Amino acid sequence: MHKTLLVLGLLLLTTVRASSADHNAVVVDSSKEAYTVFIAVSAVNLDKMRSRMEGKPRVAIIARSKLAKEKEYYIASRILRDEYPGSGAAEGILDLLAKYPDTPFGLTWNGGLAFTYNDYRHAKKLYDAYLKDPAEYERTGTRHPRVDPINPKGHLGPLLGR
Repeated sequence: MHKTLLVLGLLLLTTVRASSADHNAVVVDSSKEAYTVFIAVSAVNLDKMRSRMEGKPRVAIIARSKLAKEKEYYIASRILRDEYPGSGAAEGILDLLAKYPDTPFGLTWNGGLAFTYNDYRHAKKLYDAYLKDPAEYERTGTRHPRVDPINPKGHLGPLLGR
């Protein structure tokens, strides 16, 4: 099911994708503890997005160049526990935003990437399990990379050709 959703998402993205040069602003929504959502926003939609985000705590709209310069603050600091060391998830967010404007991508609390509804739900489930009992989470935390829906390699490979 996960792979089917990813393929459908890829088909949709390739048909509606606009030039990334027109998408110099990024919404950074860190209102959820389990993940932070990043969306490159076009100049045409920027005012509408600002009005939708106005007054929401832990949501910022910044220049894409600022996100790249301050990725430690906006991206890496959101990884509470890196379960995918060396995956390139933090850098991958920047590449995904450039390649797929107006598409939300989530960086999860444990260094994973969320693209589908199921990915976000999985990240939340893992985060809740970790909060409930960190020792039990640690004991049962081994996830096989081929079936882990938020493993960055599962998204970065197909979406960016890595």
